[in-house]
Amino acid sequence: MMLVEAGMKRASLIVVICVLVSLSFIGLRFLPDVRATTLFVGGAGPGNYTAIQSAIDAAGTGDTILVYGGVYLERIVIDKTVSLMGEEGRLVLIWGDEKGDVVQVSADGVNLTGFMVTRSGKNPVAYGYSGIELSSVTGCRIANNTVLVNFDGIVLGNSHGNTIAGNKVHNNMNVGILVSGVGNIIVKNSVYLNLAAGIALAHSSANIVSDNTVSDNQEGIHVFGSTYNTISNNSVSTHLMGIHLYWAENNTVSGNTVSGNWWAGIIVDYDSRLNSVVGNAVSGNRFGIYVDASEQITVSDNRVFSNSQAGILILLSERITLAGNVMTDDSIFIYAFDSRAHWNSHSIDETNSVNGKPVYYWRNVTGGVVPYDAGEVILVNCTNIIVENLDVSNGSVGIEMSFSSGIQIQENRISSNDWSGIYMYASNGNVITNNTFSSGRGYGTFIYLSDDNAITHNSFSANRVGLCVNYSSNNTIEGNLLPENRFGLFFHWSQGNTVVNNTVISSIWVGLAFFFSDVNMVYHNNFVDNARQAMDNSGTNYYDDGYPSGGNYWSDYNGVDEFSGPDQDQPGSDGIGDKPYLMTLGRRDYYPLMSPPVTVPARPPEVLRATLSGGNGEHVTVTWNLSPDDGQGFDSVLGYRIYRKATYDPQGFGYGLVGSLPKGASTFADSFAGEGSPDNYFYRVCAIDINSNVVCSSNQAGKFTRPLAQGPNLVSVPLIQSNESTDIVLQTVEYDKAWFYDSSSQEWKWYAKHKGYRRGLWNVNHTMGIWVNVTENSNLTVAGVVPAQTTIHLYEGWNLVSFPSFKAFNSVSDLKGEIGATRVEGYDSLPPYHLRVLGDAEVLQAGYAYWVGVDAEVDWIVEVS
Repeated sequence: MMLVEAGMKRASLIVVICVLVSLSFIGLRFLPDVRATTLFVGGAGPGNYTAIQSAIDAAGTGDTILVYGGVYLERIVIDKTVSLMGEEGRLVLIWGDEKGDVVQVSADGVNLTGFMVTRSGKNPVAYGYSGIELSSVTGCRIANNTVLVNFDGIVLGNSHGNTIAGNKVHNNMNVGILVSGVGNIIVKNSVYLNLAAGIALAHSSANIVSDNTVSDNQEGIHVFGSTYNTISNNSVSTHLMGIHLYWAENNTVSGNTVSGNWWAGIIVDYDSRLNSVVGNAVSGNRFGIYVDASEQITVSDNRVFSNSQAGILILLSERITLAGNVMTDDSIFIYAFDSRAHWNSHSIDETNSVNGKPVYYWRNVTGGVVPYDAGEVILVNCTNIIVENLDVSNGSVGIEMSFSSGIQIQENRISSNDWSGIYMYASNGNVITNNTFSSGRGYGTFIYLSDDNAITHNSFSANRVGLCVNYSSNNTIEGNLLPENRFGLFFHWSQGNTVVNNTVISSIWVGLAFFFSDVNMVYHNNFVDNARQAMDNSGTNYYDDGYPSGGNYWSDYNGVDEFSGPDQDQPGSDGIGDKPYLMTLGRRDYYPLMSPPVTVPARPPEVLRATLSGGNGEHVTVTWNLSPDDGQGFDSVLGYRIYRKATYDPQGFGYGLVGSLPKGASTFADSFAGEGSPDNYFYRVCAIDINSNVVCSSNQAGKFTRPLAQGPNLVSVPLIQSNESTDIVLQTVEYDKAWFYDSSSQEWKWYAKHKGYRRGLWNVNHTMGIWVNVTENSNLTVAGVVPAQTTIHLYEGWNLVSFPSFKAFNSVSDLKGEIGATRVEGYDSLPPYHLRVLGDAEVLQAGYAYWVGVDAEVDWIVEVS
């Protein structure tokens, strides 16, 4: 063993520190009567080694090897208990020759810190060539290294009780950190841009993977064939899958933030058992938490929001326990293909919530009415249940049923669901009637392996597919209105269904589609202005009810009606076209109707904007797009009615008539309802048609007034402005300065009106909170469109935001629960800061602004009511 030269006084302090540090290493062992020493590699000191391996070969147990900055072209084997330390603040690069492991550790108690390790071999053997490999060792610490451009980054092969901490592991060809062993700790590493998994546990037990940042790998954290591991408090984002448990048992996934993964945030699959997924924040993935072909999985107390397909998906799994999960813009989706057990064995209680409302999972229930406060309904093996007057929107699936019969689903509002408004599986003899399905990103209703059901008098609008019938027979689809879906009606491998008296309008792709579906009856329907009216690849479906009952009305039919009779060869018209209507692939409606057989309500107008008008903004002017049936389409609009109320209601209940206008009109001025009027007003614009149907815009206009006292005020605008310029938005306020904190750039933007000077505050929109210094008492009065839903992106730290909602009760506690806010502050009349911390029970209000503190970026989804 080589001792440190006495002449190296300049390094004596470093030596002492390094020796002291080395004494604290786990598993460090000493031989009797031998003092640990420090060896040096590189640098200009006398006796320094030029190669790291030479120093290792010369070192004794417990020695420290300090490596000075530089590039070391070698592969090393650490086969004794030493501490190998790179010079702090300098690049210490170990460059392998692309033929094997760069650093191989085969002794217990090794400490390796401060190195950049790169260029292992590219072909895997055993656990793979790697930047750093620990082979059957215990008590080592690999810390604060950078490991990049290897096959695998760091590998623990059959190694136990080691710590991997604070490393940067990136751009490796396979796995960033691969663990095979027991009781290892993987903590506070940054693992990114590896081509396979960021961190992988393979046939491992009792490891802790905690507080790591894992991003932009194919998979974030992969646990394969492993048991009793803890995956906690990691940030996992931008992968194919975030955290993946595969054939794994008794693992705990807790407290992680998992976001932006293409397929799933957290996935548990392939015969995994007895795992717990607890207290995670899962957002912005395709599926939030995905459980597939597994059993006895506990999913509890997670915040699951803004995932594009489903919040929690249960597929082909049994005995899944769900409790205390809070889902915003998400819901639970049980999707199985065969046995009742896959649907009926779970424990899902009402502590789970969707958009603040409970989930009702009923199984083996006969009779009863689902409570009106449901956020989602799941019925399994149930009979004679009534589901009515619910609003089950902004989730994955609104109402789901399987192996059920005699279910009556009626008078519900089902909108903006990601997968399906209603999903029916293996259920017969049910009725779905008088429901409204709108703005779904998937299906309005999806019927699968279900027969003899009645789907009648519903409205399916602006969904990807209005109604889909899949592997199902003898269902009746009657009297439904299907406007502006991509596909109106879609049938796949389905037979013997009856489609009658429906109206399919303005489908973006196809009004009616049959794929491999036979002997279905289609008659007395209206097909109007669809991009393609119908397509049918089977050839055995029927498009009429015989003569003289006739077939369907097709808006693009160009035939004439001069003859009558079964062969259309007798003199005189009969309301049936003289030649068949031709569809794609030669399909025909032999008796096309010349006029619509079904009385169809006119389509509604759409509110465009509302503005203050008059010399002093004393009026409110509302402008809308005409109904598509005003002068075109069905040409059935007679005029418009404008209704108003001082409080907001999404359905327009209790609104009073304030104006009537003829067809073709698109503007209404409400006199003296603007500045000067202390009341708020909300407006619905409705079309009235020749059949006295009144159809109203889905959105509303509004006018909002809030009195402001002289001095600083913390304000916001709860309506969407057609002109967001600061001068227009604040036109009714007497003020000298307005300012806004931009959290994205962490800077103040302001407008000094009295000086005509701006620093960035050109516009004010309905997501912003602003300070306004009012020079004399005045009103903030604005007119605009009521936002149905607003997404406010919050950045880590403090955000100055609005509350663009007219909810009667939305507390600070609700806000904290939705987005994990740590602190909320609001206006206080007392100087110097005019702010105070708000209590959990305090209620947020439209027109006010709030400081919201969050620990990580998050989207706050604000519903209007």
